[in-house]
Amino acid sequence: GYLSLEDTRNYLWTQDLKNTSITIPCPNQEEEEKEKRNVNMLINNSKTKMVTDYQNEHPVLKINIYTEAQIIETQCREDLSKMETFSGLEKNAEKYIKGSVKETITKVQKEFGVDIFGFGEALNRQHYQKFKKVEDKWNKEFARAEVEVTVNLQLRRTGTKSKSFLTELLKETVEE
Repeated sequence: GYLSLEDTRNYLWTQDLKNTSITIPCPNQEEEEKEKRNVNMLINNSKTKMVTDYQNEHPVLKINIYTEAQIIETQCREDLSKMETFSGLEKNAEKYIKGSVKETITKVQKEFGVDIFGFGEALNRQHYQKFKKVEDKWNKEFARAEVEVTVNLQLRRTGTKSKSFLTELLKETVEE
């Protein structure tokens, strides 16, 4: 089978993705807004750690993604000079990446039933005896595994000024 472009990027998150950009919706966006606003982030560095285990004879696969990002463009109304704005953007990006990666892993489990991510190798390194018992049927074990994804994203710097031009534009409109 084949992975879409989006699924390919999500796969690469599990393989220590080095550089990419992501576009995510702004936090605190009103549902009824006509135009959805986004923020674009440049991912500079990403490290992934895989942890495998068996709980009650059921495989549990965990992916921990640690990444650094830089804001390169924003349409958000929030003031980037405030720390809580950065925290909100970090949480929003973490949620987006976590959901995307988990969705791709689940898709591969259900549609293809083949471990393309390297969980089997991780299990072999972390729990050699257990892996030897399931080695011949690992793809079936992978397909039924519970997957947990955690993301820790740190915004290191911003390539934009502290306030979006949209904030200034809206401020001028309100004053008139």
